[in-house]
Amino acid sequence: MGNKCWRPKVTPVIECIQELQKVERTLQNLIDKYSKQIREQTRMARQKMYNKPDAMQHIRTIKIIRIHKQQMVDRLTNCIAKRYKLE
Repeated sequence: MGNKCWRPKVTPVIECIQELQKVERTLQNLIDKYSKQIREQTRMARQKMYNKPDAMQHIRTIKIIRIHKQQMVDRLTNCIAKRYKLE
């Protein structure tokens, strides 16, 4: 009566590929966001070029954002490689 003992345990490859594509889109959105933040921080650092402490704070922020952006690029590369293996 409603017992689902014989459900298939295998996840279809197509669903895995679709999930990886969603993750890729999310990672690409994050990379774009970080690029925008780097541009904004660079602009602000140039505006405050004559005030060294403020400019240094913006430069530190840029370096941190670049590190996070590189991590997202690495994750995206790994995700694309996994998707290609499944295809």
